[in-house]
Amino acid sequence: MPKRISMDTIANQLGLSRNAVWLALHGKPGVSMETRQRVESAAQSLGYRPPAKAGDQAGASRTVGLVLSEDIFHETSFFGPMIMHMQRHVAKLGSSLIIQAVSREDERTVRVPTMVASGSVSGVMVLSRLASLLIEAIAASVPTILVDHYDPLLTIDRVGTANRQGAYRAVHHLVSLHHQAVGFIGRGTQVPSYRERWIGFQEAVEDLGLTLADEWVWMRGEESDEGMLKFLAARRHHPPTAWFCVNDALAFHLVRALFTLDIAVPDQCSVVGFDNQAFAKMCHPSLTTLNINREQFAATAVRQLFDRIHVPSRPARSVTLTPELILGRSTAAPSHQVIFDSKM
Repeated sequence: MPKRISMDTIANQLGLSRNAVWLALHGKPGVSMETRQRVESAAQSLGYRPPAKAGDQAGASRTVGLVLSEDIFHETSFFGPMIMHMQRHVAKLGSSLIIQAVSREDERTVRVPTMVASGSVSGVMVLSRLASLLIEAIAASVPTILVDHYDPLLTIDRVGTANRQGAYRAVHHLVSLHHQAVGFIGRGTQVPSYRERWIGFQEAVEDLGLTLADEWVWMRGEESDEGMLKFLAARRHHPPTAWFCVNDALAFHLVRALFTLDIAVPDQCSVVGFDNQAFAKMCHPSLTTLNINREQFAATAVRQLFDRIHVPSRPARSVTLTPELILGRSTAAPSHQVIFDSKM
């Protein structure tokens, strides 16, 4: 049988990267017009034929992909259970799941994952944040949905969390306990979910008539006892009676730092986390937190991907799941104003 001409064949002949050849053959930005013409000419003269669409290949309809960044791949406490549930729900549909992590270099150069470029999968779930251009390149090849990620410039199916609503509920719960001074500890605004939680917190503060001092906001919180102690030291004269943290790791270390300062949680200070991670149960007292049902999240994402595969022309759809407030022992009515300068 004659050897099949692949994109690698063209790349080797022209002295280009495989990614440059892919961009040229798919009409994507990132290569010059001259390079595009050279690639198209070589493809024609060599008799290159693009692989069949993933859904048309034998067996491809039984395989879907999960793409995530290397950074997210290591965040096993939250995403690990979700990936496990995804595999199980894909298997229930008689299909298999291929998982591929992409590096920052892959994102920078818009290097499409191998399983997509080779036509090995009939659809892809993109888990959490990834460069927009890379997501767009993936979606140009196969049905694609975003999972726990939001990009306003991409018209792509999405399954996400109602982060703003969750943060709002957290603050409302604290106000229902008669807290009027509530602080915020975040992890920056680059991650869409954290940015949404900050927005929801601000909305609750405004709607519920709370006063928010600038010193009660830490946008780049450190997930460490030492970092929390330094943060509290700068606010020792006028601390709030409650804190909302954008994840449970921050809340866990905050509770430990307060304990070190002999500040009783929740009698003297209440703390709310988010995500219902293992930290929520490891914490003493147990955290009040917002639970994201990972199994429901995974099942919804898998179902939406297969809907997109079966009806590729339908309009993009966004599904948002509402987190549930889980009451732990870290929140209660404030007993009195806490001042702890003598401990620092």
